[in-house]
Amino acid sequence: MRYYQCAIDNSAINKGQDYNDLPDTFIIFLCTFDYLQEGLPVYTIRPSCAETGQTFNDGTTKIIVNSTASEKAEENLKAFLSYMNGKPPETAFTKQLEKRVNETKKDEEKRREYMLLKSFEMDARRAGINEGIQQGFADGSYKKSLETAKLMKQARCELDFIMQMTGLTKKEVEKL
Repeated sequence: MRYYQCAIDNSAINKGQDYNDLPDTFIIFLCTFDYLQEGLPVYTIRPSCAETGQTFNDGTTKIIVNSTASEKAEENLKAFLSYMNGKPPETAFTKQLEKRVNETKKDEEKRREYMLLKSFEMDARRAGINEGIQQGFADGSYKKSLETAKLMKQARCELDFIMQMTGLTKKEVEKL
């Protein structure tokens, strides 16, 4: 989402323009899985302050549509989510959508645009996977440092020595 927000913002304003000229943006992800794992058909994400929970309007909204929760959606959205899940179009909207999808598949220029979007998606997914792997290694390393520090404390090693050997802070070691 961050990648797409950056791409939109960069293309929406020219060099030398005031950042206040940025238009409001909506990034909509259509997912065939529950990204936030809460069982809702739609998640609306807006900026907020972590400490107070207060939301503020910076003109950005991200919407994640979860097709796996089609049964919980209102009727019009339910038909769209069912269509996303591979069911035949039933409403005027999903029939029109099906028509546009088929037209796009036949249009070579639109196909190239679609493939470009798919490559952006793959790059974003790859970056997310790499970030997740790095975070996993960091978490594992930190847990191992905590375990080692705990054993060193039990063996009555000096605090400075434990900190030096594990890379933990004084506060982290004392908390054990």
